[in-house]
Amino acid sequence: MLTVDGLSVRYGRIEALRGVSLRVGEGELVAVVGPNGAGKSTLLNTIAGRKYPSGGRIEFEGRSVVGVAPERIVARGLGLVPEGRHIFETLSVGENLKLGLMASGGRTTQAEVDELVERRFPVLARYLNGPAGRLSGGEQQQLAIARTMAAKPRMLLLDEPSLGLAPLLVDQVFELVQQLHAEGTAVLLVEQNAQRAVRLADRSYVLRSGSIAMEGSREGLLGDFERMTTTYLGS
Repeated sequence: MLTVDGLSVRYGRIEALRGVSLRVGEGELVAVVGPNGAGKSTLLNTIAGRKYPSGGRIEFEGRSVVGVAPERIVARGLGLVPEGRHIFETLSVGENLKLGLMASGGRTTQAEVDELVERRFPVLARYLNGPAGRLSGGEQQQLAIARTMAAKPRMLLLDEPSLGLAPLLVDQVFELVQQLHAEGTAVLLVEQNAQRAVRLADRSYVLRSGSIAMEGSREGLLGDFERMTTTYLGS
């Protein structure tokens, strides 16, 4: 579904990504792990159209998305849950979800969003009319994911979904990601929690200093976890 080939991204003179290549097949859950500053968020933001690459190609379902406006990328079926959640705290939970519905390009209906919330995000159903800013951190992360899922993406880009959450809430978020994947949504997951992400994903890439340092299947990377950790930490 997603092909990234030789991707390079610059911030002025600083090269944030250098020749990054990866792929995500239909229905796959693929993780990108790496330390702070490795370029993980830059990778997702560039795929989502929020940053223009200096080189390389990005194709979603066989069509280039380089230079395509972010809202048009969403309408094609590629949804980003950004780092830090970025929900609208003064709007109600329901209004936040409606923004996701509006971004769907007509692929989904309010009834489908209501059914999604009742089935997959029941905690949000209890607070639909309340301000989103009153939700806990874990609930806000669920809202950020639900808002993106309201646009009915065929692939979900998840940027650090466990960031800043207590361990119990991290468990809940990872369980939610696993459920969405099991239902057929392809996922590209960026995470600092390397071991947890690798255990969850079908395949993983280790990003270090803007380049892919290592890649492999769940079994392969967990079987060589010491080398992966050394690469991941850069020690």
